[in-house]
Amino acid sequence: ALSRFYNDLTENYDKEKEIIRLINLCEKWKRAYPNSPTPLISLSILYKDYAWLARGSGWAGTITDDQWDMFYERMKKADEHANNKIAERDMRSYVERIRNIKAIGGEDVKNKAYAVLNKGIAIDPDYHSMYFVMAELLMERWYGDNKYEMISFIDKYSAKRKGVEGNILYIKTLLHMSYFYERFNYLNRMGVSWAVLEGKLKSVLREQ
Repeated sequence: ALSRFYNDLTENYDKEKEIIRLINLCEKWKRAYPNSPTPLISLSILYKDYAWLARGSGWAGTITDDQWDMFYERMKKADEHANNKIAERDMRSYVERIRNIKAIGGEDVKNKAYAVLNKGIAIDPDYHSMYFVMAELLMERWYGDNKYEMISFIDKYSAKRKGVEGNILYIKTLLHMSYFYERFNYLNRMGVSWAVLEGKLKSVLREQ
């Protein structure tokens, strides 16, 4: 239920005043419950979307300096809310921190993201959303060195998880990443063998 709340938090607005209204509500919530991670993560999600609203959807070269300044100012607030000891009590904070690292960019992005991911895995290796956002970061359009880095990451981390849990992680991460490709050829575009995927699917079916 909490995951659905986070995912739906910014689903139905399209105006700046509505984002500001939600931010103000969550700020009141944070003050009322200062030891709760939930309003902090909510604020991180809201400020991230508020930042993208300031930036706009145009190509990077079309964005003005003022838009970039506002984007990074709001992204900094998003990161501050997710990156603290209280927020870390909710696994969603690790997802939001990786997303924030991807958006803010700068030096050593991949190492920073891997550090967050590995810290989260040490707490709950089956919180799959962490792997999903890391795979997104490793796409060639973001910070991947080539088109195979993302699938190499999925291969490596699902193998480390081992067993049926590792196979489920592999399948679910591929399914998530399929949304970034044309459906009819996404396996080929990713460099994934259908035979390997089929084997993992059959293995999970046998186990369950």
